[in-house]
Amino acid sequence: MEAVKTAYCDGFSKMISLAKSGVIGDIINLDASFTKLIPNTNIREYNINYAGGSHNELMTYPLLAASKILGHQFIEYKNLRYFKNSNVDIFSKLEIIYEKATANLYVGIGAKKEGDLIITGTKGYIYCNAPWWKTTNFQIKFENAKNMNYEHNFLGDGLRYEIAEFVECINSKNSFSYKLNDKDMIFLSSLIDSNFKEIQI
Repeated sequence: MEAVKTAYCDGFSKMISLAKSGVIGDIINLDASFTKLIPNTNIREYNINYAGGSHNELMTYPLLAASKILGHQFIEYKNLRYFKNSNVDIFSKLEIIYEKATANLYVGIGAKKEGDLIITGTKGYIYCNAPWWKTTNFQIKFENAKNMNYEHNFLGDGLRYEIAEFVECINSKNSFSYKLNDKDMIFLSSLIDSNFKEIQI
């Protein structure tokens, strides 16, 4: 199982369920950011030999959102990376083009951006406050209708949710969790791996 704690928290599951319910109409775009400043450049995150860099380190989380909201079948993608006095990217943007939607995903270890998530629909949009990967608060907003607000707990660092799902898979003898299935993991790992190969060239 991929160690992406967000996949197993209740708030994220609820947000995905509502997004796919049609309440905001057809989903045409997703924006998700996950950045943090790591000033010490003498650690693994800044070492290309240990899969360092913002894309390899953090892109799994925005890719999780894209996977769950827009799916796995895309037309093309483009990596845009920013390097500064380092052999790894300190900020990256991944654009994914689907048949009827787009995703703009941002990550950074040496540059800061608001860590929110926006799901754009034809009837309204979902806005998840930073840090969206904990999904403690999100709103469904409309043009001329009453907005809806959702609050959820995210206890500790979230590891308890991942452990609970892992134990549930063992007890139920399921190979994968529906919250992060094999197709999700292949989608995440293939795009992370393709980025790593591009950097190595």
